[in-house]
Amino acid sequence: MIIMSSFSKRKDVRLNKALQRLCCFVLVFLVLAFSNLPKAQAYNFNGFVLSNPTNISYSISSTVGGYISGMSNFVEIWSGFCSEVSFAQQAWTGTENIGIYGNLNLSNGTYAICAHANNNRHVITLFNDYTQATSVEQHETIVHEVGHALGSAHCQPAQESKSVMRANDFNNKPYPLSDDRAGISALYGY
Repeated sequence: MIIMSSFSKRKDVRLNKALQRLCCFVLVFLVLAFSNLPKAQAYNFNGFVLSNPTNISYSISSTVGGYISGMSNFVEIWSGFCSEVSFAQQAWTGTENIGIYGNLNLSNGTYAICAHANNNRHVITLFNDYTQATSVEQHETIVHEVGHALGSAHCQPAQESKSVMRANDFNNKPYPLSDDRAGISALYGY
């Protein structure tokens, strides 16, 4: 009986050590397996990359009318949040990297679009619905469309609170948010 009892204790000790080794192995496996996963992000890219992101030329056409006032602040706000990009305003020539144009008589259910001619030429067109938006929504629209010109696409719907690049509605934050900045850093980072 005593022998059997000591045998059982040795068996329990061996079983405990085996379980400890197995738990350590599983823990190490899980750490290694999940440590290389990318962090969840909202940003997506649209395939356009400016060749000189530290010297982005832009212009604002007089066709935007009275909405021109202060608009440059919401173009250049990107450089205040993202050190990888900087802007220089110039007169409308048709050769600037980003041109902002107004077609304010056309009402088509959208505030603005960004059309891409190539990597280095993008035209943002503002429509009549832009004129009906609040000033914060107008500013957010400019920031959003400049984001497209910089190479950002609409964000993943589940991550919209982290991005100005949402596909629908406004978040009333007219500046690049955390994942917008992460996206620009990933696209143009050093």
